[in-house]
Amino acid sequence: MKRTALLVALLLPLLCAMGFARGSQMDKTEVLEKASFIPKLEEYYSKPSVETTASYDGGKDLWRVVLTEQTSGKEIARFRVADDSGEVSGVEVSPNADEIEYPRLSEERAIKLAAASREVREELSSHGPHSAEAKYEDGGWTVRYYVDETGAVGGRPTEKGKEVATVGVDDKTWVLDYVYTGDQVGWNLARGVRGAYGKQANYWWVWLPLALAFAAAFWRTDKLFAMRNLDIVALLGFLVSHGFYREGVVLEAVVLWYPPLVYLFVRTLLMGFGIGEKVEKTSNLPMWLLMVLAGLAGGLVLGLNVDSRVIDVGYAGVVGADRILDGTVPYGSMPSDVGTGDTYGPLNYLLYVPFVLMFGFSGEWDFLPAAHALTLFSFVAGAMALFITGYRLSGKEGAAALIFAWAAFPYTVYATNNNTNDIIVAAVSAIGLAAAASPIARGASIAAGFAVKLYPLVLGPLWIMYEGRKRKPIVDFVLGGAGV
Repeated sequence: MKRTALLVALLLPLLCAMGFARGSQMDKTEVLEKASFIPKLEEYYSKPSVETTASYDGGKDLWRVVLTEQTSGKEIARFRVADDSGEVSGVEVSPNADEIEYPRLSEERAIKLAAASREVREELSSHGPHSAEAKYEDGGWTVRYYVDETGAVGGRPTEKGKEVATVGVDDKTWVLDYVYTGDQVGWNLARGVRGAYGKQANYWWVWLPLALAFAAAFWRTDKLFAMRNLDIVALLGFLVSHGFYREGVVLEAVVLWYPPLVYLFVRTLLMGFGIGEKVEKTSNLPMWLLMVLAGLAGGLVLGLNVDSRVIDVGYAGVVGADRILDGTVPYGSMPSDVGTGDTYGPLNYLLYVPFVLMFGFSGEWDFLPAAHALTLFSFVAGAMALFITGYRLSGKEGAAALIFAWAAFPYTVYATNNNTNDIIVAAVSAIGLAAAASPIARGASIAAGFAVKLYPLVLGPLWIMYEGRKRKPIVDFVLGGAGV
């Protein structure tokens, strides 16, 4: 009995204390509902990206409510709600509330609009569970979809998983600005962005006349199924693949690239063994007309380059030259916006040095006049080398034919309009062709091409065996290569 009385005596004060202790009588849902009826804040509640949060202050027995614009994280307003009476007080609107940019879409709505895309649905159906996020910037939403996968194929690896779809949503019109899926997510090359690579070289009124002129100049009219006609079809056949590439249709573009590539590989391999077709007439057009057309095509190439852009390859060359002039090795010292630009041979960067000295470098990825200058120099050097080659092999007619082919082939202007080192390698190879009579020059041209980019090395066996197995030419070839 005494024990029971003692227990009651101890519990009674505790129960009294609990009964009079402060605690929230309203829950968060009630507070937020109460907060939504404040006339002064009505215009902000109608904004999809405005979020309301409430937290209970037990010491003062009230709720503190804050309105925040989600995309910017900026506070719009704050006020208090009494827990016992529900009375609202202390409404304060931020002075900058009217200056904040309020999206018309919410994050959730932007994700739903992106998910309605057929391309996104098809991409996500080929994966397991996915997550999505949307971020607002500059009048548009960027919606990203992630799956729990690894590897760079078919997406872009991130800390949140592999990003397999990216969608741009216009906040005002609710229209999808772009939809990138699979490899398009990680590779700008695969997106089919208009003019991103080659700029005007992608316009039909540029490449089509060049292609037709190229075909008309060399097409054999006396024999339809001549090997040279097949060569022309193969060379211009890359344009079919390129049409899909320009539209961002990656798989078809890659598959269609192989037939002409394989044909030309086999064709040139057989030519190395003397197997081919001999023709008496170099071109259907007279020499003077070929020279005029070569001049027009060359003028087009040079003129378009003035308004072309320099992609990362040319930018890396200029940066590397600038590093060399500063006494720094280009390898491992590239800026973040071209971090992998140190993957080329040392001669690639050295060739840019004189042009950086002449035209300078601002330190930014801008017009980069040094890159344009080296591109134009390489184009002219290659044209002169092929003119010399043609003249030595077939007189004036051969010279006119080769300089026309160099200037009019559609992928010449595509290379120059990207300002990459591909035109440099082509020019070096053309110089090697012009100097083919000298084994030292042949070896030097292969080494120079290799010191810019790796693939010219495949011409090594052809040039080293150009004069058969004679010992002296082979030794001279090696010496020429070693000298470079």
